[in-house]
Amino acid sequence: MQAVPEGIQGTISRYTWSGTGVVIGGQGTSTVTIGKPGGRFIVEVKDSRNGCIDTDTIDISEVGNPLADLLIDPANPTCFGDRNGRIIINQVTDVDNMPMSNVEFSFNGGAFSTNRSYTNLGQGNYRITVRDPNGCLMERTFSLIEPTKMGIEVIRSIVVDQGNPVNVRNCWLDFWRNTSWRRIQGYSVVQFG
Repeated sequence: MQAVPEGIQGTISRYTWSGTGVVIGGQGTSTVTIGKPGGRFIVEVKDSRNGCIDTDTIDISEVGNPLADLLIDPANPTCFGDRNGRIIINQVTDVDNMPMSNVEFSFNGGAFSTNRSYTNLGQGNYRITVRDPNGCLMERTFSLIEPTKMGIEVIRSIVVDQGNPVNVRNCWLDFWRNTSWRRIQGYSVVQFG
């Protein structure tokens, strides 16, 4: 907070701050640092040339954290054990639901940057902290979930002549696929159609 008296006639020799709020630093100067939650401050200034004294009253109230929401576009890993998930930050909004553009992000406690895209992520919880130019912080945790581990269980064996189609049921995806046999360099292989 800075005091600038109107109609300056000479050099100000003294600034005295008082009131209901707490002055943390800068007493005796034109700029002070005040404590939370603010309060009513009275600044008294004295002109060094003519000795005139003037006062002004300033009411300061603390504004809450302006950061309200973090909108992301997450993508879970596509298969069990993959590290191809991602979190992309689309927007940060303030308490009036307006987008904020001059913010920085910390991913899992790392250094703050303007990076909005985090890729090559596996299953897990990821913490994003947003910081505005005034140092206000907002933290959110997002979870990426990978699919369960796939397994194949062979219940019985069926012998099929080469070239004949076979229906195989894949329980995990719960649909039927046609399987055909073909010969590649002397080996029989299964081809899912």
